[in-house]
Amino acid sequence: MNTKSIFKLLLMGVLIFTMERATGQVSWLGNAGGPTDYLGWNNVQNFPLQIRHDNNQQIQLFTNNVRRMQLLPTESYTIGGFTGQSKSGSLLLARDVAAFYSGGAPGPFTRLHLADTPNGTQQSGYRSNMQNGVTMTGNNDQMYVGQLYHGLDYTDAAIVWSDNPGGYLADRLTFNFTSSYNSAATSGNNSFRGLQTLLVQPAASGDEAFVGVGDFDAAGATPNERLDVLDGKVRIRQLPTDPANDTLDKYMVVGNDGVVHWRPLPPFASSGCEWVPNAGANRLTTATAAVGNNGSCPEQDWRVGIGAADPEAKLHVMHDGVGSGSGLLSGVYSDLYTNNTGTHTGVTARVRPANGATVELESAAGVWTRVQDVGTTTGLVTATSYGVYGLSTTAKDVKVKISSGVTGHGVADAGTIHGLYGGYFDGLRRGGAVTNVYGAYCSGTEQQPRTEGLATSVFGVHGVAKGGATNYGVAGNASSAVASDVCYAVFGWAGGPDDPNGPNGHTKWAGYFQGNTYSPGMVWTASDEQLKRNIEDLPQEVAVAKLMELEPKTYDFDQGQFGFMNLPTEHQYGLIAQNVRSVLPELVTNIHQPARLDTAGVEVAPAIDFSAMNYQGLIPLLVAGFKQQQATTAGLQEQVGQLQDQLAAMQQQLAACCANPGGDRLQQQPANTTGTMLDDTNDRKLRIVPNPFNEPPTVYYTMERGGRMQLLVNSADGRDLKVLHEATQEKGDYQFQWDTNALAPGMYYVTLLIDSQPVVSKAVKVGR
Repeated sequence: MNTKSIFKLLLMGVLIFTMERATGQVSWLGNAGGPTDYLGWNNVQNFPLQIRHDNNQQIQLFTNNVRRMQLLPTESYTIGGFTGQSKSGSLLLARDVAAFYSGGAPGPFTRLHLADTPNGTQQSGYRSNMQNGVTMTGNNDQMYVGQLYHGLDYTDAAIVWSDNPGGYLADRLTFNFTSSYNSAATSGNNSFRGLQTLLVQPAASGDEAFVGVGDFDAAGATPNERLDVLDGKVRIRQLPTDPANDTLDKYMVVGNDGVVHWRPLPPFASSGCEWVPNAGANRLTTATAAVGNNGSCPEQDWRVGIGAADPEAKLHVMHDGVGSGSGLLSGVYSDLYTNNTGTHTGVTARVRPANGATVELESAAGVWTRVQDVGTTTGLVTATSYGVYGLSTTAKDVKVKISSGVTGHGVADAGTIHGLYGGYFDGLRRGGAVTNVYGAYCSGTEQQPRTEGLATSVFGVHGVAKGGATNYGVAGNASSAVASDVCYAVFGWAGGPDDPNGPNGHTKWAGYFQGNTYSPGMVWTASDEQLKRNIEDLPQEVAVAKLMELEPKTYDFDQGQFGFMNLPTEHQYGLIAQNVRSVLPELVTNIHQPARLDTAGVEVAPAIDFSAMNYQGLIPLLVAGFKQQQATTAGLQEQVGQLQDQLAAMQQQLAACCANPGGDRLQQQPANTTGTMLDDTNDRKLRIVPNPFNEPPTVYYTMERGGRMQLLVNSADGRDLKVLHEATQEKGDYQFQWDTNALAPGMYYVTLLIDSQPVVSKAVKVGR
């Protein structure tokens, strides 16, 4: 035993002395071992470690000074009224072994006993044949999992629990499946209880038990039949293969409450003539015999009534839900399962003139339906009424060209027909309070959230017209004789979140027209102030600067490559979206035009991504630019009128300035003196680049002859004349870097003086 080094040597000596067997007792002074001390053999000892008590005494294990485990010696005692129960070698694991005994338990009940104290000593469920297994006691209840002995080699594998049957303090057997816990889940495998799959509920009588399949706890229900299926279906994979038993007189039925019952077979007249079976042809017929040749049996002129005492048709089905106390979902239900080729119909109806008849048919309907007086008189409006309801579904991985809930064809091979309709629908209000009247209501929907795949295209209405002198894919007409009535021949709206900055640009379009669009009336755009926010004035100089960066073009659309887009064929005047995007990105969007498919799913036009622009967005810029131009024109006209009167005074001041060449300085001018002389040769002699500008520009000027020169600048009203540069220069081209950082945005005049002769150019600084 590892205590300290000297003890290890002593122990090894004893082991060598005994050679085959070592028994003894070890203790550490004060029971105060160190972190590396342990009870056991190290990896040098090549023989089993024995924990033993050679006297008939218990072996006990403690933690935190509390007895947690107890291994019995040879021992017998009484449990639950069964005397002399041999429990030798039984093991007890408990929160507190002493509390288990003090609670009245004689000892462990079976080979392994797991006891939760307190309230873990119940003995009422114990039986003497519970020997080799695991007993669990706690919460004043008991359970045993193990073998039940009924005699030598007669053994049951058993789960036994106790002790309260019925609903009060019910002790049940439940099989639950759990996964990661979610405190918000109230049912299912993530809830606190988990998913209950099977529940065994003993009856209050204690004479039977009910087995429930399903999550009864989540449903707040209790199984109350010998086999109780909460929900779902019951399937029998293999039916009996024995020959049919014709002597049985009962069959199994299921009531409205789901309970299975026996019921006698209905009377069967084997010699009756109501129905004629033909086993070879797999037919069961009635009323097929010629009239007058079948006695009292059904003939061809008979009418068959199901629920109808006086049939009005060859087959008349009637059901009075009120009178019979039950409500059916259908008057006639047809369910056809087939794998054969060809076209199949659940119900086929055909009307045609009788063979040899001379009277023509005036009016006929292959199917005529009528739904009458559907609705409720109280509560919310939830009732629905359909004259014809069609549903086509596909739940398997198959390929289908067309799946149509209702399909109609109007076909003419001869005759004179004024209206040929594949489908004709008319919504007519003749009374009552009707919110919406639809001639036809169509809806195409992609399931949300999407579970798998994605529909290529979803159409609420898809209209195709071709081959006629005039063709209308969709034609709408709304009219009213009352002026206050609102009419929309075509009304469309597109909802859901838009993505104007995404790769496809705007994704919601109330109208999308591929080709020319014509409207003889006014086209209106929402512009009410109440619909807008972040309203600010558009600075005129900003509008001018933006317009100056746009590059108008003339062009033709590429019909050879993009003819499928139905682009205009005429010569065009406009802008290029890429240029506009660099100046006014708000007016440009990306467009994704999906591929166009025919009804067979074949692509007839490819998908394409391109840019489009909002030409209407240029109108505010043009208005602001026009205002700026008008203001500039008015100012220039006023200045031109003053120039002739001010020129003499300006020349005198310039002469004085030339006599005092002292570098940068500020000279005062009389008010309203512009110091400019504009002519057509200015651009050749004096240029400011860039212009307009928001960064310091470069002044380019030409000396047509050598002499004294000056560059001056003054504001638009002629004040604050400042000398930018002066020197005596030879004939040639020069440039000067003008520092404009201190200038406020606005219009200025730059003057080049060559021997007192002025050349003037206008400069505009715009805000950043």
